Amino acid sequence: MTAVSLTNDTQDFANGNNDFLQLLHARITRTDTTPDRTVELTATTFLAPDLNLKGGMDSIQFVAHLPITDEFRFDRTLSIATGVTLQLDGEYQTTPTTVTDALLANAANFPLPDRYFNVAVEGCKWKLYQFSDDQRAGTVVLQDNRTVYTGQLGVFMGFLEQMKRAEDTFDASDFEFPDVPLGVVDRGGGVF
Repeated sequence: MTAVSLTNDTQDFANGNNDFLQLLHARITRTDTTPDRTVELTATTFLAPDLNLKGGMDSIQFVAHLPITDEFRFDRTLSIATGVTLQLDGEYQTTPTTVTDALLANAANFPLPDRYFNVAVEGCKWKLYQFSDDQRAGTVVLQDNRTVYTGQLGVFMGFLEQMKRAEDTFDASDFEFPDVPLGVVDRGGGVF
């Protein structure tokens, strides 16, 4: 991730990465000391703006990437003393490459990672079965309020689900903060 310089009395900072999909790990790095000092942050999906709550490097706990404005937001406004230099560093998941006709014209440029080659093969098999009206293509069936895939479609969807689990390293936790002093985690089932 391209380092983002942090400034005093600011809560939102512009993202300088064009291929950004989601934030995986983040840290604040103090660069005016030798060696550099870092504080790990928890990446979350959303943080409300709060310019009244201020804190320094050690009091910041959370950071969120706001996709609509393409900015990073901290859980509080930064308070940086004169002479202190801070930056936001981290790792992120890149936006997948869009497959276009021009990209497919040159097989050397095809962006499929080798570790997911089996998923592409199973998807191609399913489409070939479907185009040839072969019964092995499979269908989607609703059983007991559950979606069930049959045939080659079931194989393909199973591999897609495995790929999704392997790629989705972000826990998607939402935080209600600072309304509750210790923070409350909402994992989709309501506030605990």
